[in-house]
Amino acid sequence: MFSWGMFNNKREAAAVASCVKAGYLVSFEDKTESTLSLTEKGSEALEQSGYFLREENMCFLTNEEYKSTLNPNPMNISTDGVREMKVELKNLKIAHHLSEETLAFTADVFVDGVKAGTVKNDGQGGSDICNLGSYKVKLEAWAKTQERDPLFPDDEMNLELMFSRLIDEAESRAKLRKLRSRSLLFQLKGDPDDQWRTIALKGVGVTKARSFINSKYGNLVDRIANDEF
Repeated sequence: MFSWGMFNNKREAAAVASCVKAGYLVSFEDKTESTLSLTEKGSEALEQSGYFLREENMCFLTNEEYKSTLNPNPMNISTDGVREMKVELKNLKIAHHLSEETLAFTADVFVDGVKAGTVKNDGQGGSDICNLGSYKVKLEAWAKTQERDPLFPDDEMNLELMFSRLIDEAESRAKLRKLRSRSLLFQLKGDPDDQWRTIALKGVGVTKARSFINSKYGNLVDRIANDEF
Protein backbone atom coordinates (compact mmCIF):
# COMPACT_ATOMS: atom_id res chain seq x y z
CA MET A 1 0.00 0.00 0.00
CA PHE A 2 1.44 3.35 -0.99
CA SER A 3 0.54 7.01 -0.47
CA TRP A 4 0.59 9.70 -3.12
CA GLY A 5 2.71 11.75 -0.73
CA MET A 6 5.59 9.32 -1.17
CA PHE A 7 6.45 10.62 -4.64
CA ASN A 8 9.29 13.10 -4.91
CA ASN A 9 8.19 15.15 -7.92
CA LYS A 10 5.49 15.74 -10.51
CA ARG A 11 7.20 13.41 -12.98
CA GLU A 12 6.91 10.47 -10.59
CA ALA A 13 3.30 11.34 -9.77
CA ALA A 14 2.45 11.60 -13.48
CA ALA A 15 4.00 8.19 -14.17
CA VAL A 16 2.00 6.61 -11.38
CA ALA A 17 -1.16 8.33 -12.62
CA SER A 18 -0.59 6.62 -15.98
CA CYS A 19 -0.35 3.26 -14.20
CA VAL A 20 -3.65 3.96 -12.45
CA LYS A 21 -5.26 4.81 -15.78
CA ALA A 22 -3.91 1.59 -17.33
CA GLY A 23 -5.33 -0.48 -14.48
CA TYR A 24 -2.01 -1.50 -12.92
CA LEU A 25 -2.66 0.50 -9.76
CA VAL A 26 -5.86 1.46 -7.98
CA SER A 27 -6.27 4.73 -6.09
CA PHE A 28 -8.83 5.17 -3.36
CA GLU A 29 -9.59 7.35 -0.38
CA ASP A 30 -8.50 5.94 2.96
CA LYS A 31 -9.52 8.17 5.84
CA THR A 32 -7.26 11.21 5.59
CA GLU A 33 -5.38 10.55 2.36
CA SER A 34 -5.46 8.86 -1.02
CA THR A 35 -3.62 5.57 -1.17
CA LEU A 36 -2.48 3.25 -3.93
CA SER A 37 -2.44 -0.49 -4.25
CA LEU A 38 -1.28 -2.89 -6.96
CA THR A 39 -4.12 -4.58 -8.82
CA GLU A 40 -3.98 -8.22 -9.95
CA LYS A 41 -3.16 -6.95 -13.45
CA GLY A 42 -0.39 -4.80 -12.02
CA SER A 43 1.06 -7.66 -9.96
CA GLU A 44 1.19 -9.92 -13.01
CA ALA A 45 2.75 -7.21 -15.20
CA LEU A 46 5.35 -6.43 -12.54
CA GLU A 47 6.26 -10.08 -12.14
CA GLN A 48 6.65 -10.55 -15.91
CA SER A 49 8.73 -7.39 -16.29
CA GLY A 50 11.71 -8.70 -14.30
CA TYR A 51 11.50 -5.67 -12.03
CA PHE A 52 10.55 -5.51 -8.36
CA LEU A 53 8.77 -2.87 -6.32
CA ARG A 54 10.36 -1.41 -3.22
CA GLU A 55 7.73 0.02 -0.89
CA GLU A 56 9.96 2.50 0.97
CA ASN A 57 10.02 5.01 -1.87
CA MET A 58 7.80 3.45 -4.54
CA CYS A 59 10.68 2.92 -6.98
CA PHE A 60 11.33 0.13 -9.43
CA LEU A 61 14.57 -1.87 -9.26
CA THR A 62 16.21 -4.28 -11.64
CA ASN A 63 16.69 -7.85 -10.53
CA GLU A 64 20.36 -7.28 -9.60
CA GLU A 65 19.60 -4.06 -7.74
CA TYR A 66 16.87 -5.81 -5.80
CA LYS A 67 19.18 -8.67 -4.82
CA SER A 68 21.63 -6.16 -3.38
CA THR A 69 19.11 -4.84 -0.83
CA LEU A 70 19.41 -5.77 2.84
CA ASN A 71 16.63 -8.36 2.75
CA PRO A 72 18.38 -11.72 2.25
CA ASN A 73 15.15 -13.27 0.95
CA PRO A 74 13.28 -10.41 -0.79
CA MET A 75 10.75 -12.58 -2.58
CA ASN A 76 10.22 -14.95 0.39
CA ILE A 77 11.40 -18.00 -1.53
CA SER A 78 10.95 -21.23 0.41
CA THR A 79 13.57 -23.97 0.50
CA ASP A 80 11.54 -25.72 -2.23
CA GLY A 81 12.01 -22.78 -4.58
CA VAL A 82 8.36 -21.71 -4.30
CA ARG A 83 7.50 -18.19 -3.21
CA GLU A 84 5.82 -18.09 0.18
CA MET A 85 2.42 -16.43 0.10
CA LYS A 86 -0.24 -15.30 2.51
CA VAL A 87 -3.36 -17.08 1.27
CA GLU A 88 -6.74 -16.17 2.74
CA LEU A 89 -10.39 -17.00 2.12
CA LYS A 90 -12.67 -13.99 2.46
CA ASN A 91 -16.44 -13.60 2.17
CA LEU A 92 -16.67 -17.28 3.07
CA LYS A 93 -20.24 -18.60 2.97
CA ILE A 94 -20.94 -22.19 4.05
CA ALA A 95 -24.23 -23.92 3.24
CA HIS A 96 -24.48 -26.89 5.59
CA HIS A 97 -28.03 -27.62 4.39
CA LEU A 98 -26.67 -28.22 0.88
CA SER A 99 -23.68 -30.25 2.03
CA GLU A 100 -24.13 -33.95 1.32
CA GLU A 101 -20.88 -35.68 0.37
CA THR A 102 -18.68 -32.57 0.54
CA LEU A 103 -18.95 -29.18 2.19
CA ALA A 104 -20.92 -26.65 0.13
CA PHE A 105 -19.30 -23.23 0.19
CA THR A 106 -18.23 -20.17 -1.78
CA ALA A 107 -15.31 -17.87 -1.04
CA ASP A 108 -13.02 -15.24 -2.51
CA VAL A 109 -9.35 -16.21 -2.59
CA PHE A 110 -6.82 -13.54 -1.66
CA VAL A 111 -3.05 -13.81 -2.13
CA ASP A 112 -0.88 -11.31 -0.26
CA GLY A 113 -3.89 -9.02 0.12
CA VAL A 114 -4.87 -9.12 -3.57
CA LYS A 115 -7.96 -10.94 -4.80
CA ALA A 116 -6.78 -13.88 -6.91
CA GLY A 117 -10.18 -15.36 -7.76
CA THR A 118 -12.90 -17.54 -6.28
CA VAL A 119 -13.44 -21.10 -5.12
CA LYS A 120 -16.64 -23.03 -4.47
CA ASN A 121 -18.06 -26.50 -3.99
CA ASP A 122 -21.68 -27.56 -4.57
CA GLY A 123 -21.64 -30.13 -1.77
CA GLN A 124 -22.46 -33.08 -4.02
CA GLY A 125 -19.14 -34.89 -3.77
CA GLY A 126 -17.27 -33.22 -6.59
CA SER A 127 -13.98 -31.36 -6.47
CA ASP A 128 -13.70 -27.66 -5.68
CA ILE A 129 -14.37 -25.35 -8.61
CA CYS A 130 -11.58 -22.79 -8.76
CA ASN A 131 -11.55 -19.62 -10.81
CA LEU A 132 -8.02 -18.41 -10.13
CA GLY A 133 -6.65 -17.39 -13.52
CA SER A 134 -2.86 -17.14 -13.60
CA TYR A 135 -2.70 -17.67 -9.83
CA LYS A 136 -3.79 -21.31 -10.04
CA VAL A 137 -0.42 -22.78 -11.03
CA LYS A 138 1.39 -20.70 -8.38
CA LEU A 139 -1.10 -21.70 -5.68
CA GLU A 140 -0.90 -25.37 -6.58
CA ALA A 141 2.89 -25.26 -6.28
CA TRP A 142 2.62 -23.34 -2.99
CA ALA A 143 0.12 -25.85 -1.55
CA LYS A 144 2.55 -28.74 -2.10
CA THR A 145 5.09 -27.03 0.18
CA GLN A 146 2.68 -26.74 3.12
CA GLU A 147 2.68 -28.99 6.16
CA ARG A 148 0.86 -32.25 5.60
CA ASP A 149 -2.23 -33.26 7.50
CA PRO A 150 -1.04 -35.21 10.59
CA LEU A 151 -3.96 -37.61 10.11
CA PHE A 152 -2.75 -38.43 6.59
CA PRO A 153 1.03 -37.95 6.70
CA ASP A 154 1.61 -39.95 3.51
CA ASP A 155 -0.72 -37.78 1.40
CA GLU A 156 0.93 -34.85 -0.35
CA MET A 157 -0.79 -31.54 0.27
CA ASN A 158 -2.71 -30.01 -2.60
CA LEU A 159 -4.78 -26.88 -3.16
CA GLU A 160 -8.11 -28.49 -2.32
CA LEU A 161 -6.78 -29.79 0.99
CA MET A 162 -5.37 -26.34 1.76
CA PHE A 163 -8.73 -24.70 1.10
CA SER A 164 -10.32 -27.29 3.39
CA ARG A 165 -7.78 -26.43 6.09
CA LEU A 166 -8.46 -22.70 5.72
CA ILE A 167 -12.21 -23.31 6.01
CA ASP A 168 -11.72 -25.42 9.15
CA GLU A 169 -9.61 -22.63 10.67
CA ALA A 170 -12.26 -20.04 9.78
CA GLU A 171 -15.01 -22.12 11.36
CA SER A 172 -12.91 -22.64 14.49
CA ARG A 173 -12.34 -18.88 14.80
CA ALA A 174 -16.07 -18.24 14.37
CA LYS A 175 -16.90 -20.73 17.13
CA LEU A 176 -14.32 -19.19 19.44
CA ARG A 177 -15.70 -15.70 18.81
CA LYS A 178 -19.14 -16.98 19.77
CA LEU A 179 -17.87 -18.75 22.90
CA ARG A 180 -15.83 -15.81 24.14
CA SER A 181 -19.00 -13.78 24.60
CA ARG A 182 -19.86 -15.95 27.58
CA SER A 183 -16.56 -17.58 28.56
CA LEU A 184 -12.89 -16.80 28.99
CA LEU A 185 -11.00 -19.32 26.85
CA PHE A 186 -7.36 -20.01 27.60
CA GLN A 187 -4.57 -22.52 27.11
CA LEU A 188 -1.67 -23.51 29.31
CA LYS A 189 1.76 -24.30 27.94
CA GLY A 190 1.67 -27.81 26.51
CA ASP A 191 -2.08 -27.84 25.79
CA PRO A 192 -3.11 -29.00 22.28
CA ASP A 193 -3.64 -26.10 19.87
CA ASP A 194 -7.25 -27.06 19.22
CA GLN A 195 -8.33 -27.47 22.86
CA TRP A 196 -9.30 -24.61 25.18
CA ARG A 197 -10.00 -24.38 28.90
CA THR A 198 -12.96 -22.20 29.84
CA ILE A 199 -14.22 -20.08 32.70
CA ALA A 200 -17.82 -18.87 32.59
CA LEU A 201 -18.08 -15.08 32.63
CA LYS A 202 -21.61 -14.85 33.99
CA GLY A 203 -21.50 -12.94 37.28
CA VAL A 204 -17.70 -12.68 37.07
CA GLY A 205 -16.62 -10.66 34.06
CA VAL A 206 -13.49 -10.83 31.94
CA THR A 207 -11.25 -8.84 34.31
CA LYS A 208 -11.90 -11.05 37.34
CA ALA A 209 -11.68 -14.24 35.27
CA ARG A 210 -8.35 -13.13 33.83
CA SER A 211 -7.01 -12.31 37.31
CA PHE A 212 -8.12 -15.72 38.56
CA ILE A 213 -6.28 -17.73 35.89
CA ASN A 214 -3.17 -15.56 36.21
CA SER A 215 -3.09 -16.02 39.99
CA LYS A 216 -3.74 -19.76 39.74
CA TYR A 217 -1.52 -20.67 36.79
CA GLY A 218 0.94 -17.76 36.55
CA ASN A 219 3.54 -18.25 33.81
CA LEU A 220 1.85 -21.44 32.65
CA VAL A 221 -0.80 -19.37 30.85
CA ASP A 222 0.12 -19.51 27.17
CA ARG A 223 -2.82 -18.04 25.25
CA ILE A 224 -6.13 -16.33 25.93
CA ALA A 225 -8.50 -16.67 22.98
CA ASN A 226 -10.49 -13.59 24.00
CA ASP A 227 -7.42 -11.51 23.13
CA GLU A 228 -6.98 -13.10 19.72
CA PHE A 229 -10.40 -13.54 18.13
